[in-house]
Amino acid sequence: MEKLAKNKIVIITPNGFVPQKAYGGNPWQKHKSGWTSKEMRKRGFKVVGLRGWKGFRGELSYLKYNPKILFYILSTITQFFVRNNPDYAFQIICTKKAK
Repeated sequence: MEKLAKNKIVIITPNGFVPQKAYGGNPWQKHKSGWTSKEMRKRGFKVVGLRGWKGFRGELSYLKYNPKILFYILSTITQFFVRNNPDYAFQIICTKKAK
C-alpha cells in the first residue's frame, strides 16, 4: 500500500488477531492475520484506539458479555482511555503520510 498511496495510508483493523469466519456470503471477511498497535507504530503509523477496551468485544466486534446495554456503556466509557492508549483498544485506526 505504501508504494501505491498518493497522499495517506489509512488502515482500520482489530488490535491483534481476532478470529472471524466469512459472513454475508463474502469469503474475504475471514480473518487470516492480525496486527497490534505496537507493530503498526514500528512501521511508522500514527495509531489511535477505537471501540473501547478490547476485552469487551469478540468476533464481528460484538459485545461478549451480558447485559449488553451495560457492556455497551462500559465500552463507550473506556473509549476515552483507549483513544490515546491504543494497546488496550479493541480496534485501531492507523494513519501514515505516503512518501
